[in-house]
Amino acid sequence: MSKGPGRVQRAIEAAFKAEPDNAFTTAELCHHTYRLKFRDDAFIELKHRVAVVRAAKKIPNLNYVVSCCLGGQLVFYDKFNVMSYGMAR
Repeated sequence: MSKGPGRVQRAIEAAFKAEPDNAFTTAELCHHTYRLKFRDDAFIELKHRVAVVRAAKKIPNLNYVVSCCLGGQLVFYDKFNVMSYGMAR
């Protein structure tokens, strides 16, 4: 039984609360969640991406699309915000 959102979900929600009109790729959410440097992609491992994707899919007001030009990454956006949807597309 869950006791509420975990650390990863809270970090994702904080990223969307800070920039409500933005959409984030999986890599960007990993950087926000784990506070990694943007030029240091070697630290984004599969376990980080899987944890972020699982947590983001459980947030009820987020939706995602598969990017066609970024290697098939998932792009998460707020489904109640038109600007966020536009950024995802």
